[in-house]
Amino acid sequence: MRRRIKWRRSMSIAIVNKTARQRSTVQVWQLLKLCIAVLVLVAITYFAIGAYMADGLAHAERAPLTSTPADQGLPYERVAFASAVDNIPLQGWFIGSGGHKTILMLHARNGRRDDPTVGLPDVARALVQNGYDVFAFDFRAHGESGGSHLGFGTLEVRDVAGALAYLRTRGIAEVGTIGFSMGAATTLNSAAEYPAMRAVVADSSFADLQLLLDTQVPRASGLPPFLLPGMELMSRLWLGSDLANDKPAHSVARLGERPVLLIHGTADEDVPLSHAYMLQQAGANDPNLQLWIVPGAEHVRAFKHVPDEYLKRVLAFFKQYL
Repeated sequence: MRRRIKWRRSMSIAIVNKTARQRSTVQVWQLLKLCIAVLVLVAITYFAIGAYMADGLAHAERAPLTSTPADQGLPYERVAFASAVDNIPLQGWFIGSGGHKTILMLHARNGRRDDPTVGLPDVARALVQNGYDVFAFDFRAHGESGGSHLGFGTLEVRDVAGALAYLRTRGIAEVGTIGFSMGAATTLNSAAEYPAMRAVVADSSFADLQLLLDTQVPRASGLPPFLLPGMELMSRLWLGSDLANDKPAHSVARLGERPVLLIHGTADEDVPLSHAYMLQQAGANDPNLQLWIVPGAEHVRAFKHVPDEYLKRVLAFFKQYL
């Protein structure tokens, strides 16, 4: 009898322990599933914010053109062509009438081929008056060109490739180039790929886009820096623009002895002056690389700040090297 009672007690205890273990296991799995659900939700939220940031960063403020070269008294042709690789329709002007050399002019982010805030019409006029033809066009997602997203100098290399292909149809095999901000970065990145770009002027270029974004995006937006990797990943996966590897400094290092004129203002708060020094250091082995620092000039405002000196230096550079 005692054995039965003892056995029953043992069985009861075993059943209770088993039930407790089962409940514990269920609770652990429930907690684990909750943790997984929370992590998935956090990841979705993180990358959704990254996608939103990438989309906002890659959208240009598409401004309409307000002038033509005719307003400067210059002859010109309207030109339509397509970017390389993805065939984005692009619009531009071929300005001049048979100059001995051609200059490719590349505008800034949120700009356009007639951007007066930077002084593009005045620079184009000075170049034409000194015997050059000028080919100016709107990058993708800007002005009259197609496309919905920009690439900060990565995707725009395709636009430049399309422009060079068009110029070859006119018998123009080599060009000089002047670019501003994103256009300057595109100029440097493109020159590393295309030797036909014989002499390069880069006004207010960044040296490393990821470094620039890491410092400027939190300052401008107030968002925490830990969101940036998500933005960069979504930009690459969703928009096809590899921002993390957009490093014009690496491009400068590949130019050999190609003539380069870097222009940067000391009051530039969008692209700090340190980027100009990084570009200069990257081209330390290039005997034909020059850096002109403009005291008091803000971002892409060197021409507006000292127009006569600006044109004097740019024209002298192209005269010597192109």
